[in-house]
Amino acid sequence: MNEEDVRQKMLDIVGDIYNAKFVEHGLNGYTKFDGHTLDEAKYTINKAFDRLEPDHPKVKLPREVGEELDKYKQRGNETYDLIFDLTTYSEELEETSRYIPYDSMDRADRLNAVMDAYRYGWEAEPEAKWYVKAPESWHKDEDCWANIEDGEIDFAEKCWATPFTRAELKQYHLDSDIFTLVPVEDSHED
Repeated sequence: MNEEDVRQKMLDIVGDIYNAKFVEHGLNGYTKFDGHTLDEAKYTINKAFDRLEPDHPKVKLPREVGEELDKYKQRGNETYDLIFDLTTYSEELEETSRYIPYDSMDRADRLNAVMDAYRYGWEAEPEAKWYVKAPESWHKDEDCWANIEDGEIDFAEKCWATPFTRAELKQYHLDSDIFTLVPVEDSHED
């Protein structure tokens, strides 16, 4: 049931209550309910529905941007403060400003996403992961891929490869130029 259907259903229920009271007390009888007329009740219901914000899915953002927005909001900043600070490149919103680069083709889309996230909430984008391919000089016939075994890095066939996040690549020193990083979603081609 959409918002307009719910609104109409509520108005019908209120109308039924008033009509029942009207019939109960006769033609010249009681036409108010809790001190309000039917028109006042309908007006109140319509105003309440007008103030409702639609359910909006949480916006997917990079974790750093979402956390920065949360801190910004906790300091009591309103939406108009956010707009001002984003357009004046406030240091308070450094990560968010980087996420919405001035010369980006999708600047408007990203700005709208940030505004929606500020109003409706956010959730972290899935973190990118990569498989790590060893240099060809490390193997003879088959490709060698990094995997974690007992907390240690080992290199083996592709079927044993471990997907690594950016932080794990740094942790295990796999972010060197000697390795080839293959995004997990592209790896089915290998």
